[in-house]
Amino acid sequence: MDCCCPTLPATASSPLVATARAPAHEPHAPQLSTNPIIPTSPIIPTMPTAPVTPVTFPVIVNRTATAPNATGFITPGYGSAGTAPAAAGRQTTATAGRIQLLSPNDAPLLKTAFGELAKSTTGKPVLDALQAHGARIAVLSDAEFARLGHEDSGAWFDPQQDIMYVRRDWLQKNPVVTASAIAHEAVHAIDDASGLLQDAKDAKARALAALGGEATPALVESRVAQAMWELSIAAETRAFVIQGQILRELGQAEKAAGPIAIAAQGANDRATYDRVFAGIVAHGGSAYNPDDRTAAPFAL
Repeated sequence: MDCCCPTLPATASSPLVATARAPAHEPHAPQLSTNPIIPTSPIIPTMPTAPVTPVTFPVIVNRTATAPNATGFITPGYGSAGTAPAAAGRQTTATAGRIQLLSPNDAPLLKTAFGELAKSTTGKPVLDALQAHGARIAVLSDAEFARLGHEDSGAWFDPQQDIMYVRRDWLQKNPVVTASAIAHEAVHAIDDASGLLQDAKDAKARALAALGGEATPALVESRVAQAMWELSIAAETRAFVIQGQILRELGQAEKAAGPIAIAAQGANDRATYDRVFAGIVAHGGSAYNPDDRTAAPFAL
């Protein structure tokens, strides 16, 4: 899922778990070398060309895992009402319990954004869960984001590499808005790692299999495309709800627009979730709904 900017971007894509993305229109993620600190040239030419020891951030929030939040409808990594996914633990990182920054010189900027998240009631458990997962983060320039096809985004999570990219210019100019963008992508990363989206995909597959032999290949293909798109909207809605809550809690709701503004105007509840879902779907022709599809709100 890509996004994370305070507006509904015209060209941003949505970085979902690979199996739940509807995106033939999305740009491909960069291919990194076996050393995750050394991206393949020339995609990110300003990144280090020799091994660099990444910065490991210490514990920021004194919790080791995110527990279901009884007062919030959306908890990253958990289904609605705090249900744990059956496919939990699909991804395991060697750095679980730590956050690694793959561009060490940017540590002060990222630490400032983390500090903003830690001030937010909603942001604290997201930051904690990101740490528990062992997130890897790389900070890139505007030009590098543009080369990746994400020039309208402040952050982007690549599920294939399990790396989050954050835009340096955003960190410098508005750490609060960037912190909310990091949280948006963190929801995608945590939902992916927990197996929540895989659970949803498996349930959709079982439902499609129940169509039986009477379904034509064209009908099956059409329903698979619709199902994957619906999952992508549900995943984005979860991230937008969290992002909107954080901006409101940090006093910057006025900087939100589109689905983030809808989320910032409500609480972390089912009513707000449904409004955000409907708002994303209503933008037919956008990056989130390029084929002008329709869908009723549903929760993972």
